[in-house]
Amino acid sequence: MFFNATSGGDSGDGQVWACRISGRSTGQLRLLFESPDPTVLSGPDNITVSPRGGVLVCEDGDNEDLFLRGQLATARSSTFARNLFNEREWCGATFTSDGETLYVNVQGDTRSGGPGNLGYTFAIWGP
Repeated sequence: MFFNATSGGDSGDGQVWACRISGRSTGQLRLLFESPDPTVLSGPDNITVSPRGGVLVCEDGDNEDLFLRGQLATARSSTFARNLFNEREWCGATFTSDGETLYVNVQGDTRSGGPGNLGYTFAIWGP
């Protein structure tokens, strides 16, 4: 199981954790990644695991560049995608059951009377 702390860590820019449950009341909690500053990872929010075991994190940070970041088992952060479409965050990433397609959303307005920003869903596939 993977989860994140949106404002965790020494810099307050977020952490990604892995938890392996090995018994009814035992397990191992491991810090997989801690962002040293917002240019590396800023406010990890939504999280999913790829079919090959990589962790993909949607940012919800304060910076204007919002990314999908790959958190690899080797504790490196890599940029997977950047939202150049608008200034909204990525959210709700999930893979199809066959692992061939990643669906990910860009958040729209959450209240009526907002500035009219629509939400979007993207399908991403390829090597």
